[in-house]
Amino acid sequence: KIGACLLRSWEFPENILSIIEAQYTPEFTHPSHLQSAYKEELAILYLAHVCYDILLGESSVSTIFVDEYLALLDLTAYSCEEFYQLKLVPALLKNKKRLPDKIATRLQEQTLAAELPFGRAS
Repeated sequence: KIGACLLRSWEFPENILSIIEAQYTPEFTHPSHLQSAYKEELAILYLAHVCYDILLGESSVSTIFVDEYLALLDLTAYSCEEFYQLKLVPALLKNKKRLPDKIATRLQEQTLAAELPFGRAS
């Protein structure tokens, strides 16, 4: 809400303000109950938050409806973890030099850990 207020004072478009204001709503709301014209945008933002938590090794606040949001985006072939590992990580690694050091380092650590037997460091 605070971010949206700041963006409103900078005269950002209303659609961006609506998405920013509602970006955490999907954590506790089934997609069918979103009252927003921006369901897909909110789903993308929600899944980005969940994938960021996976990157950092943290558990998301809520992933109750993650499968429903994946379905909304036609990503039913993947769990969120599979989407992260199979789609997002390779794309991020291609652009590793553009990423903040914290993110690039974490990706490198995860990639190395996945290559070791049993995914563990010796």
